Amino acid sequence: MVDEKVIQIAKRARKWTKEIAKNDIDETNRKTLRCYCAIGSAYLHLLLKKHGYNSSIVMTQTGTLTHCFIKINNVVLDITGSQFNKKPIYIRKTFKEYWRIERVFNTIEDFFIEEKYWPKEQQFSTHLNKVEPEILQNTSLV
Repeated sequence: MVDEKVIQIAKRARKWTKEIAKNDIDETNRKTLRCYCAIGSAYLHLLLKKHGYNSSIVMTQTGTLTHCFIKINNVVLDITGSQFNKKPIYIRKTFKEYWRIERVFNTIEDFFIEEKYWPKEQQFSTHLNKVEPEILQNTSLV
């Protein structure tokens, strides 16, 4: 599975994501973090990298719904699980039956290439000014 430090990092990322979502006009989005999976996953990915963990951002699709989460040690780590009536930080040992994987991004830079096609409010790059500078170190985002 994942160790306690990863869970603490995930809690920090969820808290940061909730802060980003607090001004959303849709109450459900504010409460469940619906529409914030990409933003939260990108932030969590950067936090994990900063702490020495190897993770990837996974983009999945089911029908017209696209979703993002983190893959770490072949485990699903989803800090927006609440939008699907799951635990707020959802951890699953296997990818079976957890969406259909479309793309896997190992770097934040690769992720940025994809996100430019999404609504602006769902783009992590829109919120870069709210990311602590030390988290952006060792990326091309500074």
